[in-house]
Amino acid sequence: MNKCGCNSKLCKHRPFVHLHLHTDFSALDGASSSDSYIKLAKEYNHPAITILDHGNMSGGLTHFQKCKASGIKPILGMEAYLNDNLDKNISKEEAESIDQSAKNTHQSIIVKDKEGYVNLNKLTYLSFTEGYYYKGRITTEWLFENKKGLIVTSSCMASKWARLLEEGKEKEAEERIKMFLKEFGEDFYAELQFNEIPEQKIYNRFILKMIKKYDIKPILTGDVHYANPEDNRLQDVLIAINQRQPVGQAFALQARHLNYASAEDFVRMNKDFGFDYPEHFIEKCIENTIEVSKKCTFEFETDVDKYPKYEPTPDVVEYFKVTETKDIITKLSHAKLKQKLAEYKRDGIIKLTLEREQQYYDRLNYELEVIEEKKMLDYFLVVWELVRFCEKNNIATGPGRGSAAGCLLSWCLDITQIDSLHFDLYFERFLNPARKGAPDIDIDFEAGTDEKTLNFLYQKYGENRVVPVVTFGTFNEKRTIKDVVKALGRDTGFDSDVEAVTKEMPGEPVWSKPYDTLEKWIELYPSSPECSDRVRNWILDPNNKEVIKLTLKLQGQVRNLGKHAAGIVITPGPVWELMPVNICKGQVVSGFQESGNAKDVSSIGGLKLDRLKLETLNVIKDAIFYIKERHGEEVAKKVEKDIKYIHYNHDDNLFEELRLCNNQGIFQFESDGMGALIKSMRIENLQELVAANALYRPGPMEIGAHEEFVKNK
Repeated sequence: MNKCGCNSKLCKHRPFVHLHLHTDFSALDGASSSDSYIKLAKEYNHPAITILDHGNMSGGLTHFQKCKASGIKPILGMEAYLNDNLDKNISKEEAESIDQSAKNTHQSIIVKDKEGYVNLNKLTYLSFTEGYYYKGRITTEWLFENKKGLIVTSSCMASKWARLLEEGKEKEAEERIKMFLKEFGEDFYAELQFNEIPEQKIYNRFILKMIKKYDIKPILTGDVHYANPEDNRLQDVLIAINQRQPVGQAFALQARHLNYASAEDFVRMNKDFGFDYPEHFIEKCIENTIEVSKKCTFEFETDVDKYPKYEPTPDVVEYFKVTETKDIITKLSHAKLKQKLAEYKRDGIIKLTLEREQQYYDRLNYELEVIEEKKMLDYFLVVWELVRFCEKNNIATGPGRGSAAGCLLSWCLDITQIDSLHFDLYFERFLNPARKGAPDIDIDFEAGTDEKTLNFLYQKYGENRVVPVVTFGTFNEKRTIKDVVKALGRDTGFDSDVEAVTKEMPGEPVWSKPYDTLEKWIELYPSSPECSDRVRNWILDPNNKEVIKLTLKLQGQVRNLGKHAAGIVITPGPVWELMPVNICKGQVVSGFQESGNAKDVSSIGGLKLDRLKLETLNVIKDAIFYIKERHGEEVAKKVEKDIKYIHYNHDDNLFEELRLCNNQGIFQFESDGMGALIKSMRIENLQELVAANALYRPGPMEIGAHEEFVKNK
């Protein structure tokens, strides 16, 4: 019985699995997010969804998580760009003019199990490292070499088979079918599609012939690019934005019905587009989509504790006479703590009793126990070795930032320069035993040393284990309005002031407020206080209704890829064993993101490091150099010592200067707003300066926390 209660084999609510869906991760080609498809899958009683984004798998983890949360089975895959001629010595224009058989073709690939996931990740890595030329490309040979755990299909009208038919090479196309059958056996499916493209009937006839001749199992797919039928206009706009040409001049997909369909829809399209296949055949195609989904068992392992293993250098082994991570970090941290406490005594920084010394060792041992339980000992040693490399190579690092300053072990390993016990900082703020996942350790480096530190990590772990972290730029109101206006070819007339209109729009994402309909939005938004008269008039102009509608649909969707300003990820083994990769401006980056609340990379076992560029460190380093040049080494060493212990001993004159708003060039304290805050808070010491830095945030400022601080001072 179907979801609706009927027994019809081909009703709207008949279970069916889409095996060929494109999301917004298909680089300005897929016009809908995974959320839109999940909503329809639940409505239609579809048990699973398969995403096959063009040339990448970056949407895989997001899709997996959202499907799981909604009770839908997620299936991963990719529509790869396949090309057996990887010649890069020709221009893009030349490539477009050569024989069809040498052009990129599409190949649908579906992940069956863990081995298949790893193999498809490896194919993405090969495509962006060895096969990249405007797009990431794979070869048939690479596909066969990494075939285990994968399902393939005869794909769409852009497949190699369809291209061969266009050239009149049916025999060659058949030989290729036989070759795929030999390699994949029952994991090769014949993909049939229904649309209005005349060539689709030709391709389907060939595929039907192959089905009968070689007993290949058929499946129905929709080559879905958007959720709803009316979104074909949005698809045209996306392609126009991508090609920087107005709709009508830009390439447009010939098929106009690439929306998410039900079993009933496929029955109707069979007749509407003149295919007229028997009902029992359609039924079999639908049943086979369920069969494919049942074969697919891959699941992500999230919140895992399998970070890259620390590999000790010979000098470390020689010094400590041990090789196990636990033994190394225990001996190293205890030796460094002993050294630091001895410096305290020697330099008279703080007074230490025997009882107080024991507190340091007790705290360190407690942290080591927690960190061992969290399986993060290797994590700390990996970071320590990077900092150690910097020290050896005269690369300045910062004193520490964020919650890592609350960890005594970080201080012992010189990852930070903050004694968390002396300043009464909470270790649990950094690493709570009850909290899942890894904390962030952010490190400031002097500007201009990115390449040196990255090359060190490449040499240590290998280039296939260290990649910059990807970022996903999304459509936002102002940029999207301008994009859509240009795509619609409306740069003149009443749209000539679009630049002025967008400038006056508020910065907050008011467009994403949950209004039920476009009409409701047009009714309510102009009445909001954020709206100027110019913006209000533009919105209420009926000529702009389509622009607003398309803009609203695009909000939050992926627009482009970027590279994290500081983040890199180190993987336990080759990156493809953990995740796919992508490419940004010619550089291979992680396939999944790791920024803000999105902890995708670390949740599956990657170690993310933030190498933050801080020019203030360059200024300090240069200042010490000139002091040494002019005043000698002894004076320079004293200055270095004063900087090291500045949070213990500081000059009151410093705070007087800050209260006078002489804050230019001081990192995090040089803005006019911060200067005014310091003055109003009457800052007198370092602790109060730290408080000012914490309070200078939108949330605390809005509730008047800084005023409360002054009142209670």
